[in-house]
Amino acid sequence: MKSAGVQRSPPLFVLPKACFLLSLFIIAIGAGSPSRADYESAFAAYQAGEYDEALKATDEAVRERFAEARWWRLRLDCLATLGRYDDGVKALGLARRHHYVDAGLLVAGYEVLRQSGDPKGAQEMLAELLRYAQGSPFRFNMPDDHVWVGRAAALLGGDAREILEGFYDPALKNDPNSRTAYLAIGALALAKDDLGVAAENYRAALKVFPDDPDLLFGLAQALEEDEEEESAALLKLTLEHNPRHLGALQYIAEEALGQEDYTGASAALDKIAAVNPHHARHWALRAVLAHLQADSFGEWFCRERALETWDDNPEVDHLIGEKLSSAYRFAEGAKYQRRALKIDPQYLPARKQLAQDLLRLGDEAEGWRLVNEVQTSDPYDVVAFNLASLKDRLQNYTLLETPHFRLHMERREAAVYGPRVLALLERARKTLGKKYGWLPPQPVTVEILTRQQDFAIRTFGLPGGDGILGVCFGMVITANSPAALAGRTNNWEATLWHEYCHVVTLEQTHHRIPRWLSEGISVYEERQADPTWGDRLDHDLRRMILAGELTPVSMLNDAFRKSRSAAHFNLAYYEASLVVQYLVEKHGHETLRRILSDVAAGIPINEALALRVGELAGLDKAFDAYARATADAYGPKVDWTDPKELPALPREPASSVAAWLKDRPNHYLGRLRYAQALASEKQWTQAREVLTALVADVPQWAGDESPYTLLARAQHELKDLAGQRKTLEQSAERSADALETYRNLIELAIAENDGALVEANVERYLAVQPLEELPYRSLAEFRAAAKSTTTAERKSAVAAARSLLALEPSDRSGAHFLLAQLLHVDDDDEAKRQALLALEETPRFRDAQKLLLAIVDKPKTAKPNETKPRPPTMVLP
Repeated sequence: MKSAGVQRSPPLFVLPKACFLLSLFIIAIGAGSPSRADYESAFAAYQAGEYDEALKATDEAVRERFAEARWWRLRLDCLATLGRYDDGVKALGLARRHHYVDAGLLVAGYEVLRQSGDPKGAQEMLAELLRYAQGSPFRFNMPDDHVWVGRAAALLGGDAREILEGFYDPALKNDPNSRTAYLAIGALALAKDDLGVAAENYRAALKVFPDDPDLLFGLAQALEEDEEEESAALLKLTLEHNPRHLGALQYIAEEALGQEDYTGASAALDKIAAVNPHHARHWALRAVLAHLQADSFGEWFCRERALETWDDNPEVDHLIGEKLSSAYRFAEGAKYQRRALKIDPQYLPARKQLAQDLLRLGDEAEGWRLVNEVQTSDPYDVVAFNLASLKDRLQNYTLLETPHFRLHMERREAAVYGPRVLALLERARKTLGKKYGWLPPQPVTVEILTRQQDFAIRTFGLPGGDGILGVCFGMVITANSPAALAGRTNNWEATLWHEYCHVVTLEQTHHRIPRWLSEGISVYEERQADPTWGDRLDHDLRRMILAGELTPVSMLNDAFRKSRSAAHFNLAYYEASLVVQYLVEKHGHETLRRILSDVAAGIPINEALALRVGELAGLDKAFDAYARATADAYGPKVDWTDPKELPALPREPASSVAAWLKDRPNHYLGRLRYAQALASEKQWTQAREVLTALVADVPQWAGDESPYTLLARAQHELKDLAGQRKTLEQSAERSADALETYRNLIELAIAENDGALVEANVERYLAVQPLEELPYRSLAEFRAAAKSTTTAERKSAVAAARSLLALEPSDRSGAHFLLAQLLHVDDDDEAKRQALLALEETPRFRDAQKLLLAIVDKPKTAKPNETKPRPPTMVLP
């Protein structure tokens, strides 16, 4: 789509001088026509949403014998917008008596003919226009004519780049103020998902037409992925200029459906119906709304209404399916795409959406085949191009399978920690299957991608999604590899547990579970699996809860779809998990299962809650008290006043911080600042005293950024190694991703010859970062140096050494030797092979030579149940 640097073509059509007199004649005989001011006034009414008034103005204008074509175009636009398609067909017939091949008129008439049920006639009309444009170019001399002919070519499936470079770009070059060209370029870019080109085009257009609602709406669409706040502001501005803008109202309805705001969606659809009661996309969205509310008759009725004026309209089923897929109803969405393709097998939007649906359903063979077909048919579609490129990169991935899971990982990563992933998934399946009484009927597909961009493309079709760690589509999970996080730390085990829990709740409820409950259960089950996992209470959440910022349980979905900030989004996740915790503690886990069964049966969540735990007002009140009590228990003895409400808190020196603390000696964050200042001045004894008190006051706050870490540093500086170890252990037991803490504990444990502590912190480290040599080498070397080890200890050390080799360390011979040492006790044949590999890398490796000799000289011992072979029997003739 990018057109910068492309050699522009000269104008395609040149008006012969002989036509000049004809132009003067037309101007002369049209002198009595409505003035330019009249047209501008009518067009302004149309842009303001006053469609009836604009149509009335065209009534008067087209009565003139030689009414300009633009009046007829405006009339057709008004009739189409109001849903008066039959009147539009009649108007098109009258208009063509005077302007038979006016390009803009025919493009406007195209939609009228299609919506009236004559798509074949619409296509033939545009095909005729293109033939005229090719044979009689003098008829289409003006820049806007170039655009209209290009639009006709685009509507008939022409090559996007040829249209851009051959029609739209030359038109805009010849007339930089062509609104028609800007709209056409933007529409083409949006259709191909090239949001960057679309945004650049609309921004340029708005410099010329700053209050144009169509251009404002186009930019809002282009920015919806990357600039949500600006997009929302532009959408609001669009509706200020035109409160009845059908595109913007449809956009609002779609957004509301995606956020499970069915009341808001219905209100937006009502506004569309007030303008155009026959609007096909409006009825298609009503069908989606009915489906999501388990109203099968309403769904059928609304679909029938959507097709009443054009019964072979593939866009209806495509739109229904697309929005169902947005609501994670991928199987139902795929069925609608197949219905659309039954109507029109070449309808590319349905083929592209079906490809994505199938990939999200785990049907990779047909999904990737369709991706290739769409990309071949339309090489300029950004989503199809991205997916096809991703498919090429996935050739370097391998598949690990068990009866229950299909795990796709990059080959090297699969060799390093693939077995750990499968073991975790099997544990999640067993644990959660028992708790919720549900097991997947087929293997779950899990894809761990090494590039964040690949994760985003696999998940959303487009780059983006920074900060999202994993996504569950139902029977398919996609997740970022630790390699994709660009230095950020995250516990990948907790992420996969969270996403697998979504598999259970989504599939068990047929994807009807509201977002808050699905997320709440997943976070709650993280904490049940490991107390360090999941969103946990901290001082920011405590402050927000006690400040009354909780959302009532009966409105909890609003906390996700109307989140004011990242902090409020975090609060939504934590609150949802706390609601689940409250329900289980007060009403039992079986009640939670019954609520899920109700939701699966199509009962709205608030009705299910009222049925199982009592009226909602009482639930809201009781949960609010429960949440406040939980927050109060976090550091109950300290002063949590927001520093913003107090005099400025100095950073240093320590004496200044101490002076600040005189009036508020128990202020937690002030005391922490004081400890930090003392540490920077190397006053370690005083720092240890302050930090010890801080940890005692709030033991829940742990990890590399907590007071525990600074306390351990102070203890280290004061040679208090026993205290340092105890502090680090307390922090590690409370944190899911404290790599520095785990690393320090591994070093301490090795120094103290504490194998259990080494193993525990290697496991913690690998749950965060399995792609570093340190944890594998530390464990393997520790066990290899031990005088005696158990079979289980040797087994874990051997696995660590094999993972170390899979990481392709620079010292490969040393890694092979290390593995040979560990295998020497239990498997001399493999130990011998590893020793030989070490010598192959470094022939003069003396320790490897000694080990090899020891293996060769070691007397053979019969393995258990192994019988000594009998000598051959000599048979005499």
